[in-house]
Amino acid sequence: MPRSIDTRLDFLSPVRLIPGLGVKRAEALHESGIDTIGDLLYHFPLRYIDRSKITPIADLHNHLDSLCTIVGTITRTRVERGRKARLRAQITDDTGSMEALWFHGVPFFRKTLHAGMRVACTGMVKYFSACLPITPDTSLQMVHPKFDRRKPIQTGPSLRAALPGHRGNDRGLPSAKDPFQSGALGT
Repeated sequence: MPRSIDTRLDFLSPVRLIPGLGVKRAEALHESGIDTIGDLLYHFPLRYIDRSKITPIADLHNHLDSLCTIVGTITRTRVERGRKARLRAQITDDTGSMEALWFHGVPFFRKTLHAGMRVACTGMVKYFSACLPITPDTSLQMVHPKFDRRKPIQTGPSLRAALPGHRGNDRGLPSAKDPFQSGALGT
């Protein structure tokens, strides 16, 4: 049955009228300055993160404090308990190993990431020697990297070779108030 003209959505309709959009998501959009469907449609990323250039882990020492994409296999994961739980994953390729670290979303990542999984990770490369590394030679780290699962035989760039780079809030939505979300420069 066709909708009447009164029930159609237009650019000036509030986002809360979008079918399937919950109250919490509508509130998060409002915090980001997105109140109407037009605001949502014209909310463009500030830039794109190029994931087509894959850097071998051994070369990451030359890319400290810059955004890099690596492809490797998770060799070990562990959850560290404390005041706040965190998940550490050791990622290895043919040239070396490094650590990926997540503070937020630990239950999700614990279920999602496991040893033997091949992943493409994109994040800011840091050197962090005081991090109680998984192995003694692991001193490179990405905190909250974006990741994609990869098939074992997949060698080229990720299917998602470009990611939008938004300003972010704690709900994963763009926010005009917050600086770039860590790992999303992009977590």
